[in-house]
Amino acid sequence: MTLKAGKSGRVQISVQPYPSKKEEPLWAIIIRDVTLEEMLASKYRGELEQKEEFISQLQEAKKELEAYSKNLEAMVEERTAEVKAANQMLNAIMNSLGQGFLVFNHDGKCSDVFTRACLDILESSPGGKSIEEVLRLEGVSKEQFEMWRKAVFSETLPFDSLIDLAPRLFNHSSGRHITLDYYPIRKNGSGIDQLVLVATDKTSEYETSQALEIEKEHAQMTLKIFKDREQFGQFLKSTRTAISALYLQLERSTPDNFDADEAFRRLHTMEGEAGAFSAVEIRNAARACQGDLEPLRMLEPGADSSALFAGFVDSVGQLSSALDEFMCIHGEVLKALSVDGKTKVEVEEQDLRDLLARLVERGVSQSELAPIRDRYLKKSIRQILEHYNNVIQLVAEKQAKHVE
Repeated sequence: MTLKAGKSGRVQISVQPYPSKKEEPLWAIIIRDVTLEEMLASKYRGELEQKEEFISQLQEAKKELEAYSKNLEAMVEERTAEVKAANQMLNAIMNSLGQGFLVFNHDGKCSDVFTRACLDILESSPGGKSIEEVLRLEGVSKEQFEMWRKAVFSETLPFDSLIDLAPRLFNHSSGRHITLDYYPIRKNGSGIDQLVLVATDKTSEYETSQALEIEKEHAQMTLKIFKDREQFGQFLKSTRTAISALYLQLERSTPDNFDADEAFRRLHTMEGEAGAFSAVEIRNAARACQGDLEPLRMLEPGADSSALFAGFVDSVGQLSSALDEFMCIHGEVLKALSVDGKTKVEVEEQDLRDLLARLVERGVSQSELAPIRDRYLKKSIRQILEHYNNVIQLVAEKQAKHVE
């Protein structure tokens, strides 16, 4: 039906017989407006359909959640296994490098994460210790490192500007050459959060470098001796004299009246002369002797002068042994260069022959000049053929033969 407002509506019509005494039947017609009920029923029906759809979605989500819940444990185990495998591989790689890796924070406390190489290279387990303890820093060195550490984490200056002030060597008990490097870890690209210390055993490289440097010094020494044989002979003689003078001074002195300045002047002169000729062994021994003399020279209150004096006596003995060892090692070179401390004059062969000819012209007999010719103008067969020894030995080795 259409309402007065122009809207459509619904009515319910019911027809029922009505009792009557007349012959013609009567009917009761009941008309009821059910528009509101129809609208409410339609509304509730729509809401119910929406709820049923939502319930269906919830049921699907529940099924998916149950499936995810069932697989979650397996997924976690799988991921854990992957992370564990990655950590094992990373640890294997880090440990195979043979370098000590450790991490410490702004307080200097080391992390529990470090490589096994630290136990050998740094001779301790860094976990939970202070970095100063791990590096065995004491006194002034410890204070300087703490100041450096605070400056690094506060970033008062760029890290690259401060890195050169950090300790770069570790004092290993076995004398191994352990180098130290530092790398910053930044948190979210901001300030420095931690520092990584990398300790590397470079003993082999250091020893090789030292050996090459010594060989280079020896080559330079040979050239310098060849140019100034007389002066080098005088240097060896003066070195012996200086060591003897040190022994004599020590015999005549006590720890209380020992003239350390006089001994220092002798050693300093010896070191300078040895350095001028690249005589490494003597130079290093003289320098070490000066190092042992310095505490006695700058005697501090309360220091044990007797112990320092005895230590310097031993150091002078080591200096004397170093000179003897130097003469033993380089004896053949010195002999070949005719270095014996005596003054020598070189003359060209033709000049000598001309001199002998003039002597003959002046009436000197050949018999008198024969010893001079034999000594200075003739060579033995051994001298002429001696330089072939190396060639013969080389050929014999290639031919798998032995030559005596």
